[in-house]
Amino acid sequence: AALAALLLRGVREIILPVAADTQISVTANPSAPAQGDVDPSLPALFGVRLGPSGGGPAPEAPDPDAASLPSPVFAHAHFSRVFERLLNAKVHARAAVARAEVITVANARLGIAEGLRCNLTVVYLDRNFEWERRLSVAEDPGAKELLARVNAANEAG
Repeated sequence: AALAALLLRGVREIILPVAADTQISVTANPSAPAQGDVDPSLPALFGVRLGPSGGGPAPEAPDPDAASLPSPVFAHAHFSRVFERLLNAKVHARAAVARAEVITVANARLGIAEGLRCNLTVVYLDRNFEWERRLSVAEDPGAKELLARVNAANEAG
């Protein structure tokens, strides 16, 4: 909803934070990501459905989780460029940030017209499982308390 509001107001420089439980898989195929390669909410913004784990084309059957995903806002063709840049950053141990010019698709539900151009910067914020593992074995009671709070917040959604 915030993304649509920015586009409707004519904002053409957008920073989109994606808070995800799914870490970006450095072995993912940018033109055909599979389940587990990236949080499904990001490709959904481009009308991209994730294929089954292990590769292969996206299923033709309706996705039971599709109702919880955002409806397409950007052209399908732009996703692989954005995702490839995120993968490149991850492979080089940099923050997963990607910037690209993208074009909107018509989205009647959100009131977005087709053909709007914007510079989209995606900041992909995934969980740091190594940090969580180190906290779990730490002898510091404060660290264990922090990890417990992080886990409780993740479970609460």
